[in-house]
Amino acid sequence: MERRRKQKSDRASKNPFPSIKVYNRQTALPIQTASVRRLVRFIIEEKKISGGQISIYFVGLRASSGIHAKFFNDPTPTDCMTFPISREFLGECVICPKIALERAPNTPYQEISHYLIHCLLHLIGYDDIDKKKQVVMHKEERRLLALAKRARCLLEA
Repeated sequence: MERRRKQKSDRASKNPFPSIKVYNRQTALPIQTASVRRLVRFIIEEKKISGGQISIYFVGLRASSGIHAKFFNDPTPTDCMTFPISREFLGECVICPKIALERAPNTPYQEISHYLIHCLLHLIGYDDIDKKKQVVMHKEERRLLALAKRARCLLEA
């Protein structure tokens, strides 16, 4: 009996997939937690991301502005922000669906899916600070978005 318990706990501690926490703190657009998790799992498998935890927050304009001001010294609302933390806790993604509605009123869920993919790439080390890295990151975003769309993994209402 002891041996079985140990094997079971060993398996749990070697979980290859990150834990995905989703928090919807806005009302501009309905967000299905299941569709968020489906897209994140799709990207996790495609990019072979393992371990850790990812927290995803959907926030309104006011919260987006406040977070942007606090961490980036810019009080304007923004589409998405990423906060990489560590190997054990990959990090946090903050997404503002209201901005997606303004930028892409006919396809807001595809726009939010793009933001989420952008954030996940930041969590695993992609950067868009300089032009060369930005080109690489944007190319990977487009590739993953197209794959996720074909696999029917984009966010939905």
